[in-house]
Amino acid sequence: MIYFLSSSILPVVVLIILIVVPLIALIEIIGGRLPGHLQLMWVVLIITLNVIGVLLYYFFGRPKKTSVEKISHR
Repeated sequence: MIYFLSSSILPVVVLIILIVVPLIALIEIIGGRLPGHLQLMWVVLIITLNVIGVLLYYFFGRPKKTSVEKISHR
């Protein structure tokens, strides 16, 4: 029984990691406030490197929120 559950959930998890997460990052990049050349660079990185590109974007490429934005999102 446990083997059946783990084998049916694994493809869903892989699908989410390989397709859904990069799509969310691409939507955030295109709709974000980065300059056009940086948007293009991140889109190309995410498309070519997939999960590694997403991790790089979330750790290094996301614009920092200003104190006004942090307060307004509370």
